[in-house]
Amino acid sequence: MSNSTEETQASDDLPSAPAQKGWKDRLKPLVGIAILVVVFSLLDLGGSLTWTTPEGSNVQVKGEVAGDWRGEEIRFTPNEDWERGELVPPLLADWSVGDPAISVRAGRSEDEAAGVYTWTPPVLRIFRDIDLRYVALTLFLFFIGNCLAITRWWRLLRGIGLHTTWRNVFRLNFLGLFFNTVVPGLTGGDLVKTIIVVRESPGRRTDAFISVIVDRVLGLMALTALATVVVFVVPGFEALQSGIVIFLVGAVVGATVYFSKKLRALVRFDAMLAKLPMGDKLKLIDNAVMLYSDQKLELAFALLLSITNHFLYITGVYFLGAACGVSTLEVSWNQYLVIVSIANIITAIPTSPGGLGVGEALYVWLFGMIDARGSLGIAVSLTFRLCQLLLGLLGGIYLLLPGAREEIDSARHQ
Repeated sequence: MSNSTEETQASDDLPSAPAQKGWKDRLKPLVGIAILVVVFSLLDLGGSLTWTTPEGSNVQVKGEVAGDWRGEEIRFTPNEDWERGELVPPLLADWSVGDPAISVRAGRSEDEAAGVYTWTPPVLRIFRDIDLRYVALTLFLFFIGNCLAITRWWRLLRGIGLHTTWRNVFRLNFLGLFFNTVVPGLTGGDLVKTIIVVRESPGRRTDAFISVIVDRVLGLMALTALATVVVFVVPGFEALQSGIVIFLVGAVVGATVYFSKKLRALVRFDAMLAKLPMGDKLKLIDNAVMLYSDQKLELAFALLLSITNHFLYITGVYFLGAACGVSTLEVSWNQYLVIVSIANIITAIPTSPGGLGVGEALYVWLFGMIDARGSLGIAVSLTFRLCQLLLGLLGGIYLLLPGAREEIDSARHQ
């Protein structure tokens, strides 16, 4: 299916991307960095021992965590400036400055009548001791997930008559990933890959632009549906239930009204659209979106690809947790289903480049909901970000090809 000649000519007159970034785009990196600084300032980044009383009170003692901090037992030495409060961990009742390190077992000590002990190593030590085998496995899962997302967009392009090869869509996807995740503050990766694919189908700029939007929306819808289910199934995240349901209901109602011809006529949608500023351009976009309304099987398959992609990414983050020393007893795979889904939904809001700072704050917050250590949460989030960065570097390989830089520069300034 294709647009009329008039629509084709008009579609090429759609507003282009601004060549210069506005003040909002320049502010976003600062917002992300500010949030990251606040998270780090509130987090226990050094070693510490926490004793939980039978009544649920927590007593934290900062000091040096020695030995294999991933095991069931460590050697712990409080800082010299440690001062006893009203509550003192029984293991430290007789300890004083200059005494040898004490031996601490995780959980409830066999030698003490009450109290549970946990500890947190310094964040830098978490990264120093990271298990690269799990990181490699995560990168593999992320790569397969990206291939599924590429297949989804490729089929969406073919569905509206924009024929290109899967290999070319692979190239465009990783070029977009490169510009979205590698170049600080740049959010034009999708725009770059869209303009390039349009060159292979002259006169279909609107359709190609909408294919990217539909691709993103389908991914977000699948992620929201997954989050809605797991929030009600996995214990510990009850506080999120009302918010995620409201979001999903709003999205479903909006999509139902938009794609229903009877409901569109009832609310006089086309008339309202025509009265809006740039109504003729919005009408072209609306026509392009409606090209997908009769392709229900294709959209259902795209949603299936999206769900599978999300499961691969969540499993990858689960392995990143294992790489950072997060045990399955502290955060299970089921709990990662909630944590990663919610974090990815919220970081999709363009408040900072790639959700910088926002993602780290969310992981600390969501880890805290299930009494997991926040320092491990921020380590997982930062490692996840580094893995995305490494995948983005694959797109940089295409910039080494003859004429690639000229093509990218031309696309970015169209």
